[in-house]
Amino acid sequence: MTFDELRAILRDDYLAESSTDFYTDADLNDMLFRSARDIASALRFPVTTITQAVTAGVTGVTLTGANTALDVEPDSVTFSGFRLALAPTSDIRMHQEIPNRPPRYYNFDPARDQQFLLAPKPNVGGNLVFDRVDEYGSGLSGGVAAWGGLYSAFHELIALRAAVTAFQRSFEADRSSYYADAYNGRVREFAQFIGRGNYATAILREGANASQ
Repeated sequence: MTFDELRAILRDDYLAESSTDFYTDADLNDMLFRSARDIASALRFPVTTITQAVTAGVTGVTLTGANTALDVEPDSVTFSGFRLALAPTSDIRMHQEIPNRPPRYYNFDPARDQQFLLAPKPNVGGNLVFDRVDEYGSGLSGGVAAWGGLYSAFHELIALRAAVTAFQRSFEADRSSYYADAYNGRVREFAQFIGRGNYATAILREGANASQ
């Protein structure tokens, strides 16, 4: 759905207002844009899959060009098809090299020159593959599809969360609680659908401000 369509759902179905006297279209758009950004940030999407060639014998792999990443999905990192586990920096160089075995661990700190550390170092070259979590939210407008068109069956979540914001701002606690409960139940389903087991940051807690 586009944000214009979500605004119609928000105004007509949830707020049940026929005029713009209390909330203008711009007000509702702002709530919807913020809701879409907050949900995407909490559930860590959208993602771009990055592939970086790795030379045999190297310990540090520096990302270059379009592969640079500020936010890596921790469970997505593989080397030539083998899933790597995240290891703390202090331990990364302590793992013993085993002949003909791929790396088992990685560490990534974007402040350290966009470099992945691998342990043990690879004996043969291969591809480091991981998902980069992209920042969502620039260039939003009414005619734009929410979340770039991704997960359209769950777009109404955005309007539900925006409804919580609207009723919080008008100090209608009962109605904000009602829509918060509806949102929380649906966002759990969404998180499970996209494989995000940890969805706590997407849940609206009692008394929490949905617009923050």
